[in-house]
Amino acid sequence: MPQKPDAGLTLLVLIFVEPQRRREFTEFEAAASRIMKRHGGALERRVVFSSGGDPDRPDEVHVVTFPDRASLERYRADPELQALKELRAAAISRTVFWEGRDAPVFDLPTGGRRPRRCDTAPRRRPSPRSSPPSP
Repeated sequence: MPQKPDAGLTLLVLIFVEPQRRREFTEFEAAASRIMKRHGGALERRVVFSSGGDPDRPDEVHVVTFPDRASLERYRADPELQALKELRAAAISRTVFWEGRDAPVFDLPTGGRRPRRCDTAPRRRPSPRSSPPSP
């Protein structure tokens, strides 16, 4: 189903940071976040990973929102963000992003409460212990 033109945008952004360039990355991200806010965007969530040398695993995943496509385009065209291109290129080797939209969460089988265990495998019952014989 096509997205309404005025519906909010949600971006899932995978970021691959250049090794030994964490300081530059932090500097870029702090500045980019301030600029993003001016255009109605928000970094909703930031998840950090240890890549462990795996080139296919991102260093960070961000969930970013904008009220609409026009706001995203204004952010991208912002002269202050454009001035950060060299810093970004030094700090980030690759960025992958997917565009989507928020959707309602699925009903959970526990009546809306989160399950206590993180897996759905049935629990094993402890085997019955034999009690010592009575005298």
